Amino acid sequence: MPLLEFYQAASARHRELDKGALLKEKEVTGLRSVVRKELAQCEKLLEQWKKLKAEEEGTPLPPSASSGATPASSHGSGNKEGGALFLSKFNKFADKISSQVTAAVRTAEMGSSCSVVQEKLLTAASRYTEALSRCNVREEAFLTQELPAYLNELQRIEVQRLEVTAQAMAAWGALHEERAAMEFDRYYASAGAGAASGSTSDSSSAGGAAAASRHPGALPRAIALLDPHEDMVSELNELVCTQGAAPAWSGGTPYALPVSMEDIRAGRLKSNANSVFHRSLGDLMDSQRSSTPSVPVPRFMLYVLAAILLANGGAGLAQEGVFRISPAKAELDAVKARLDAVGLQAMSKGDVLTAVGKDNVFLACALLKDWMRSLSEAVIPSATHYAAAIAIVKKEAAAEAAAAAAAAASSPSSSPDGAPPSLRRGTTLTRPGAGAGAGLSPELSSQLGSFLSSLPMVSQRVLQLLAELVREVTAEERQKTNKMTIDNVSIVLAPGLLRNQSEDPLEMLANSKFEIAFVAMMFKHIAAQQQQGRMPVTMHAMINEVN
Repeated sequence: MPLLEFYQAASARHRELDKGALLKEKEVTGLRSVVRKELAQCEKLLEQWKKLKAEEEGTPLPPSASSGATPASSHGSGNKEGGALFLSKFNKFADKISSQVTAAVRTAEMGSSCSVVQEKLLTAASRYTEALSRCNVREEAFLTQELPAYLNELQRIEVQRLEVTAQAMAAWGALHEERAAMEFDRYYASAGAGAASGSTSDSSSAGGAAAASRHPGALPRAIALLDPHEDMVSELNELVCTQGAAPAWSGGTPYALPVSMEDIRAGRLKSNANSVFHRSLGDLMDSQRSSTPSVPVPRFMLYVLAAILLANGGAGLAQEGVFRISPAKAELDAVKARLDAVGLQAMSKGDVLTAVGKDNVFLACALLKDWMRSLSEAVIPSATHYAAAIAIVKKEAAAEAAAAAAAAASSPSSSPDGAPPSLRRGTTLTRPGAGAGAGLSPELSSQLGSFLSSLPMVSQRVLQLLAELVREVTAEERQKTNKMTIDNVSIVLAPGLLRNQSEDPLEMLANSKFEIAFVAMMFKHIAAQQQQGRMPVTMHAMINEVN
């Protein structure tokens, strides 16, 4: 192939290769741009989610807006003292209900907004993850396959150029052997002129000997010594020595969103796979299975229980308002941040005891409540067990109301308002024939037992430990000072055990009393089972076994 024809074909092929490589590079660049846009959208939604979450968890509810309530003094001076007292109590009751409804509406709206943003973030994070995956796959193909193929083709063209050039030189040398020999003689003669010191005759005889030794064919032999492949390898080796080798594929652009898809689904604002907060019970159990496979509950729960029992020299449970009085939010957040810095895998009982302190039972109790409320799924799974729990309470309340109606027919001193005693006075549901000690009917105990056995094993163990703790908190000698009954403790623990998935504020408000009643009944059922030896008492033993 003539050199000119080869040059034209090689130039066209070179332009074609450059155009294809440029298009592929632009495709990778475009995918990177999409990834950046999706990431920016995720970050925007994440900040919005954080703001709503902070308002939901930390902003106090507004004061009651029940300005329409009529004060007792406006009902006229002619009312009797008893009527004025009744109106005063009625207005206070109305204010309380209005405040609760307002708070429930605000909480529901906040939760709804937060959940909407959370869903949007989940969708955006899904798009970002897909875009990132497409980009990395395309980039890997470009850098590991297409770009090397492009460079290899350029190298092939260069080797072919050297080969064609060598062939052209050989062809020229074959046609002009005599002239080539003369050119070689002239070259060698000029090269050796400076070193020659003999006479003219000697030089002529030396030149004649040189001409005799350098016969035609020397140029083709010199051309035959050319090796385009070896020359290319030498050139590439020199390039690597000066510029360095091409970096190996390292996996592409890493995931840059500070929360993962699992974090978003679980409601975790901070991506810390080693955190004990905003996780599910099953997830926590999986993370500790390799280190402590025999512990049936999350170790962190046992650490916090130890902090509660050891607080104030072991007398913390007798403090007035235990579990009801909470520390400052900043103080609790500081403890959580300190524990997150340690991490679940490295955390020990001593880390929790040190973070909480030995004289602050209220902080230890708040840490337990916050941990349970932060669980991505309630201890009693909402999707499978919430409705059944509420149904049990409603069924028992209906049976109690029927018993109260029967008693009212035979006793004029019965309560005139017709409300079931359990939901009028408290959460304790009792009927004639209730079991001694627990105050639960045999039918109710059977239902609670079946409900408990249907829960995941880790949920069963958590409820048993909480029931043991509640029994110690509500022990007769401690109730005299801490003023905490089983109903009071159930009020503060219920949000971490049962969660209503409805966003209707009226339904949430209506079900709250049933949730509290169910938690109290479950604690009583477990306590009765433990007292009768049907269920082991394990809290202190389990706490002593973990480090």
